[in-house]
Amino acid sequence: MTVHNRRETTLECLSCLYGQTQAPPFDVYLTDDGCTDGTAEAVAAGFPEVNILKGNGSLYWNGGMRSAWEEACRHGYDAYLWLNDDTMLYRDSLSKMVGFSSMFSDRAVIVGNTCDSRTGSRATYGGRDARENIIVPESSPAPCVYMNGNVVLIPGHVVDAVGLNDSRYTHAMGDYDYSLRVREAGLEVMAAPGFMGVCDLHEKIPVWSDPSKPLRARWKSLFSPSGSNPFEYFYYRRRHFGLLPACMTFVSNMVHVLFPSLWRPMETSGDGRLRLLMFHPALLPYRVDFFNRLAEDFDAHVVFLSRNNRNQGFDQDSLRTKCTFEPEYLDHKLVIGDRDINTGYLKKIRQTQPDIVFGSEYGLSVLVPLMLKKLFRFRYRLWTMCDDSLDIASSCGGLRRLLRGFVLKNCDGVLFISQDVAQWYSEHLKSSAQYAVLPIVREDAAFRKEMTSAIPTAERYLDEYGLRGHKVVLFVGRFVEVKNLPFLLKAFSGVPGQDVRLVLVGDGDMRADMMALAREAGCADRVLFPGRFEGEALLAWYQLADLFVLPSTYEPFGAVTAEALQAGVPVLCSSAAGSSCLIKEDNGMLFPPHDLETLKKCLRDALDAVELRSDYGTLRGSMLGCSFTSYMDQLKSIIDSQHA
Repeated sequence: MTVHNRRETTLECLSCLYGQTQAPPFDVYLTDDGCTDGTAEAVAAGFPEVNILKGNGSLYWNGGMRSAWEEACRHGYDAYLWLNDDTMLYRDSLSKMVGFSSMFSDRAVIVGNTCDSRTGSRATYGGRDARENIIVPESSPAPCVYMNGNVVLIPGHVVDAVGLNDSRYTHAMGDYDYSLRVREAGLEVMAAPGFMGVCDLHEKIPVWSDPSKPLRARWKSLFSPSGSNPFEYFYYRRRHFGLLPACMTFVSNMVHVLFPSLWRPMETSGDGRLRLLMFHPALLPYRVDFFNRLAEDFDAHVVFLSRNNRNQGFDQDSLRTKCTFEPEYLDHKLVIGDRDINTGYLKKIRQTQPDIVFGSEYGLSVLVPLMLKKLFRFRYRLWTMCDDSLDIASSCGGLRRLLRGFVLKNCDGVLFISQDVAQWYSEHLKSSAQYAVLPIVREDAAFRKEMTSAIPTAERYLDEYGLRGHKVVLFVGRFVEVKNLPFLLKAFSGVPGQDVRLVLVGDGDMRADMMALAREAGCADRVLFPGRFEGEALLAWYQLADLFVLPSTYEPFGAVTAEALQAGVPVLCSSAAGSSCLIKEDNGMLFPPHDLETLKKCLRDALDAVELRSDYGTLRGSMLGCSFTSYMDQLKSIIDSQHA
């Protein structure tokens, strides 16, 4: 132990230590680092068995602990316990930690977690994962990467292999450095389950980054032992992470001192909700329910990188009327080819002071917040949304693969569009990020309300396009190569039946070619090209469709599949589409996107099972088989647990 001017706290800590039950015999070595409040005298009077070493007030935590540890090592103990004098051990903690150590043949460091005194359930210090989040196992020890030195049991075998805490550190970083050295030596650092004691957080704005303090005071504080000495931090980062991260940390320290207003502690909103900042490419119709739910669960700011979708524009005025939040935009950008480089991320982060930042994929909307978090030491959790299908995830290569690995190593969570992809990531990629799943589906009540409003339009289409008495096969999407429309037309032309119509809803560069191909295939009289639709005008087509087909050769997800299923339409889906995960035996069939005979058979079998309809004024039941609400509940639960 090392102490400085906390007499009553130190005495209470020693009382808890000597009150341990079923603990092995132990000796205490305590460094009195220049106490002037009578701590040493009070300890000597109340606990005469304590070995008190004298310091001059310049040792601080790391130096004082090393002084006491060096003296203890001269007597050759079986194990050594680091204990902060503000940590109050529970009565059975020492015996528990010794027991956990024996589980690893006394060859692993055992870290005890502490909780706050008010709730007794909020973790304050202890073992931490790669993102420095505290790990509190429930029943058995769990591996950790970093550790706080509040209560740590270090077996003699570890000391023989690793040595003592590094004398290059004065106050902080000695505990983090030691845990990394233990791991680098091939040994384990394990977080003990539950809590070993009570220790309240000592969080406050450091003087060196406090904008209310003058520059001279900030600069002096930075280089003080209890500050954030840039040279010690540089040594730590260079030793364990390399030169570039060390340089970034050094620059970060300088920025904090010179421009402290850039750094602000993150706080929850006035109503107690967590603040969430979302950066998303554009406002899209199939994401409105997701954004609205975020605005309901969190104090959410949804910021779009573009005023409309680049590949396919949508009626933004109509979409905004459905939003329960106020959309924000990053309008300042550089455009290079087909890439937008937005500016203004830091400004939005400073304005909103988020607890959670959501980016998209592995691009700038997640990379910039990640770099800002490291540079300015922002405390927000970083999540990204991944729209990979299983095929895309498994075939990822080049720069995207490198960026994916970097983001996964540094983010706190990933939101996938299917459980299959989340499982693939878990099995094939290393990451301590938490995974959640949300297929691109609509909130059922909102979707059915819009479907009901679309019924009159659907009945109008029946007469306008001559569809009464016909079975309708529907496609919705862009007329581009990856949608594989020539393949669909060829398959459809091989399916007999004058009572069947193929309706291709959409537009694009291939429209004229598709119309010509329909004539060449001899099915032009059975194929309709009504154009592109949005909102209720689009939902009306789902209302009158009997079968939906998505033949894409490349499709991260395919929200149209989910829309068709929610409208009660069975789906024939390409196995290359991410939305193939929604297809079950009772709602459709899958087919390879290049196997013509298989698609023909699927079309024939599905159409044979369809009966001609006469009542288009009633909504069919959803065939989706999953719930938007349940997925969002799970996501909120995961995010809340990260901030518990």
